[in-house]
Amino acid sequence: MELLYKHYSVRFVHNPADTIVRFIDTNTMRIWETTLTERNFIEYQILGGLEFILSVLKHALTTQVHPISNFKATPKNLSFTIEYLPDEHCKMLPISLAFTAVKKETANLDLESIATQMNQMKQMFQTMHDTSVAEMSSKIKELEEEIAVQKEKASGYIILPGCREAIDSMRESINIGQRGASHPVNGVSYATAGGGEGYLIHDGLKSIKNLVYLTKCTSITLFNTMLVQDYSPLGEMTQLKSLSITYNNNNTATVATVEWISNLVNLESACFYGCLALTDIGIMANLPKLKTLDIRVSGVKNTVMFPSSITITR
Repeated sequence: MELLYKHYSVRFVHNPADTIVRFIDTNTMRIWETTLTERNFIEYQILGGLEFILSVLKHALTTQVHPISNFKATPKNLSFTIEYLPDEHCKMLPISLAFTAVKKETANLDLESIATQMNQMKQMFQTMHDTSVAEMSSKIKELEEEIAVQKEKASGYIILPGCREAIDSMRESINIGQRGASHPVNGVSYATAGGGEGYLIHDGLKSIKNLVYLTKCTSITLFNTMLVQDYSPLGEMTQLKSLSITYNNNNTATVATVEWISNLVNLESACFYGCLALTDIGIMANLPKLKTLDIRVSGVKNTVMFPSSITITR
């Protein structure tokens, strides 16, 4: 849910045990957020607890029924007080809320540029009747999706098209698999979201280009990523130590080349199980730290160029 208050966009993310409230300055794209739980509002339990607080907050942001006072926004904090007055016969009940900044700088140029492009496209859509409506709508949709990606990045998260969860940019290990499938090597069943350091689920992962923003990540597992056509962004992740791109027997592998892998000088382990379209991995023989290689059910036949120090599972 998203509301507008002055020049702030206010988002509510409702979870089973809490609600995240995020303020975004639409001029600078600075972000503040807080997580509200029932235990934060025990004193309001008789009025409805967290549900009551959220209701009052939404009314205060959209109407003048409950005035907001002492509104203050700094690079580190945002705070204000809601003057809650049930009726004229009751005493005013002040409700104070505080939010912590999650991004101290102004928005990066990418986000500002994309937002400008999107607004220009919307204006053109209203005036240029000789342009294909379908083509224009598609472009606007692409820009709106990119806006969502950039906003999550500004908050310390990245988005992969087709992945069900935003990914913390500080994660050191990523395991993404197709919903409902079971990994043929490690046996993981991607039935429900793993969360935390667990596995992630995709419903048709389309692009992995945003993985390059995971600068702390040293281990990546991609399973049944049939819609991904370009794996070259992995070549920019020079910190990787472990890489697994696998498919089960019921899906068509899209990995046909690993020319991009020559930059992964820290890679110690690689798995291409089920990559039937992959036939040549000779370039990997020059990776200085490579120790293990799994090429079962792949198209690779010739491994004579690899030194004996590398353990190859065929």
